[in-house]
Amino acid sequence: MELSKKEAKRDVVILSSFATLGTAIVVVAFTFAFLAIERAYGDWPNFVWGIISVIFACTFAVFYILGFRILDKRRGKEEKSLP
Repeated sequence: MELSKKEAKRDVVILSSFATLGTAIVVVAFTFAFLAIERAYGDWPNFVWGIISVIFACTFAVFYILGFRILDKRRGKEEKSLP
């Protein structure tokens, strides 16, 4: 079953929102943890912050992929319910 443009746009909005919200939650949680660690142990070198940025980018990708899986499952249920 092919998607109309309206459904495709809606799916992109859902995916982006899901990925952004999930990543934002992880970023906030990690930021507080990193700041607590930094306060306890002192400044970190710049490469550590680079690694942390890569982790956040990967988190966004993971949430985007999870969003695709959720949408695929939902579409599968909708197709099965069609007469």
